[in-house]
Amino acid sequence: MTFKDATIPSWRREALVGSWRDRKGRRLEDYLDEPMTALVAAAVAIRRRLAEVAEKKRLEEEEREFRRQAEVRRDRQRKRRDFLINMADEYARYRRLNDFAVHLKKEIGAGRGQPTDRLFDELGLLLQTMEAEFAREAIDLAAARLGLFADDDM
Repeated sequence: MTFKDATIPSWRREALVGSWRDRKGRRLEDYLDEPMTALVAAAVAIRRRLAEVAEKKRLEEEEREFRRQAEVRRDRQRKRRDFLINMADEYARYRRLNDFAVHLKKEIGAGRGQPTDRLFDELGLLLQTMEAEFAREAIDLAAARLGLFADDDM
């Protein structure tokens, strides 16, 4: 009678739990308690080994998830930085256009219906639109839309 651990490849020596056979002085039936004791010990060892394998797998999965979440946080951080840089660039454009509008107002004066006056009016509308992008509410909406923050961000 031979018992093997089915969770280990059969060609490995560790798979053998025990082997018993008839002997000259004793028949196998006379010492069945030895194989039964070996089976119980093997079952305990198998359970422990399987639990260790499961725990190792769980820890590896946990580590993978931790790394994935860290990468997601780094990605959000990159998005926030890009957003701020873009906003600063847009604000610089706004300031240049605003300075230009002030200059035009000094040079042109009151509107007389000329193409220059129409351009000045168009510039005013553009500045109003751009200025609205820098309002707190607009920035909050953009940050939410782009998913720049999550609960686990510091």
